[in-house]
Amino acid sequence: MSIENTDLERRVLAHEQILQVLIAHLAEAEPKFLDRLKEIFTQQRTLGANEHDYTDTAATQSSLSSKWCV
Repeated sequence: MSIENTDLERRVLAHEQILQVLIAHLAEAEPKFLDRLKEIFTQQRTLGANEHDYTDTAATQSSLSSKWCV
């Protein structure tokens, strides 16, 4: 794994941890918060023109790297 991919993976994991803590605190403050999140994120919806449903990891990685390269 390249250094860039390792760095990206670390940053993604750090953001995931931050979001988990934030969601936990919000759920403590407002008991119905998790129910609303589940409702929002489990709804079936159609992807918009600017959204993609990537299932292939290699395609996703190459797409991300080409998008962010200057």
